[in-house]
Amino acid sequence: DAQVVAHHIALWDPAAADGQGRWSALCNPSPPTRCNQGGIGEGEDRSGDIGKLEYVFALALHEPTSRLFVGGIFESAGQVFAPIQSLAVYDLKTMAWKRVGHGISGPNVVIHSLIIPANDPEKLYVAGSFQVVDKQNEDLFFTGQVSHSV
Repeated sequence: DAQVVAHHIALWDPAAADGQGRWSALCNPSPPTRCNQGGIGEGEDRSGDIGKLEYVFALALHEPTSRLFVGGIFESAGQVFAPIQSLAVYDLKTMAWKRVGHGISGPNVVIHSLIIPANDPEKLYVAGSFQVVDKQNEDLFFTGQVSHSV
């Protein structure tokens, strides 16, 4: 059996492999998504330092659109340096990761809980430690780098 690289999130399909089951990463390396990290974060920063804290704490499935919302502590999803901070959505049909809205920000952002209410499934409630939601500029903040508005 081949090992599967799956950073902080994976899928177990019990019906795959003729009922033997199979693990897979939430990642599609083929175009157009070109996912290159097997999920959330990669365990290193831009300088290659290992030891970053990266966790997934919350999942919420929006069944009508086959989208899986993922919250926790991370700085990227799908692409190694795709700047998606602590809240991402994975499309189970296209196998693509995206930012939710314009994203969230603040120092030490952590998402602890995600809920899509059964009586109002078009809403996503997000709980955690953050200061700004749906930021309207595209400032990207990385340690040791200067950020500018476009």
